[in-house]
Amino acid sequence: MKKVSYSAIFLDDASHRELLAWWVKATGLPLLSQVHGHHMTIKFKPSPEEVAQLDLGQKAKLRVIGWAADEKGQAVLVYPEVESTKAHPHITVSTDGGSPAYSNDLLAAGFTRVAGPTLDGVVDTFPRG
Repeated sequence: MKKVSYSAIFLDDASHRELLAWWVKATGLPLLSQVHGHHMTIKFKPSPEEVAQLDLGQKAKLRVIGWAADEKGQAVLVYPEVESTKAHPHITVSTDGGSPAYSNDLLAAGFTRVAGPTLDGVVDTFPRG
């Protein structure tokens, strides 16, 4: 069995593009230098047993319910159909070159509530498939 770095809901290409376009329009902020916007982590470093319990390939929706940004990072808070271990389930939209994990601190410090788009994704692991 391959070593899994994290389990996540990975956005499909259309939802990835929708999220990035929505970000710029809704927040009025340009994306930072490193664009992400491709997944919501379910669990970082899951055990083989936790991976076995996932319904890999399951389609899932993520509703954007908030956002936060500063000079280091940009993230959206999401309401997922699949439970995440994160206190603030989110998608890192972009960073200034730092770690996408910064989104956890960014959202914990506060966020703006919104009625954002509903995004489509699939449950998988990284490395994928």
